[in-house]
Amino acid sequence: MYNSKLHSNTCMALIKLRRWSQALKHAEQCIALEPNWVKGYYMKGLILSGESKIEQAQVVLRQAAKIEPGNTQIKALLDEVESRVEYVESRLRRRKPAKDKEPEQPEPQAADDSGNDNDNDRAVEDVDSDEEYCDDDGCRTPKKLTLKVTRADVINTAMDLAAAAVGVAVVWWFVTQRD
Repeated sequence: MYNSKLHSNTCMALIKLRRWSQALKHAEQCIALEPNWVKGYYMKGLILSGESKIEQAQVVLRQAAKIEPGNTQIKALLDEVESRVEYVESRLRRRKPAKDKEPEQPEPQAADDSGNDNDNDRAVEDVDSDEEYCDDDGCRTPKKLTLKVTRADVINTAMDLAAAAVGVAVVWWFVTQRD
C-alpha cells in the first residue's frame, strides 16, 4: 500500500489495458508517496492524455518538467499534448460564430435505411463540459463539444459485443466439458 514502485508497476499495466480510471488512482498514489519522483507525474499525464483530458495532462506534465527538466520522455509527451491543445483551440476559434449572430444549430436528420452513413449521423453533446481545467493562464470551462456517432460506429460496437459474447460462451463450454 505504501510502495510507490508497486503502484507504478500496477499503473503501467492498467495503462496498457486502457483502464484509465484505475490507473489514475495508482498514478496519484505514486505522486502522493513520492512527490519528487517524476514517473508518477508522467504516468498521470499519459493517462489524462489517453482520456482526452489534454489540458489537465498539460498541467501535470509541466509539473513533471519542472521536477526533471532534462527528461526527454516528458518533453516528447508534453510536446504532443501541447500540439493537441493548440489543434483543439484552433478548431474552436474557427468554429466560433460572430458575436451578433446566434450560432446555427444543425437540423436533426431523419433516419432511413438507405445505407448512407452520413445520413444517419447523430450529434451527441459532451456531458463533461462543466469541469474546469486549469493551467498557467488560469482556470476556464471548456466549450461544449459535439460528437458524431455514425452507423459504422454502432455496427462496430455491436460486432465487438457479439464477439465478446461468443468468447464467453466458448470459455463456458470448455469449462463445463472439463467436469
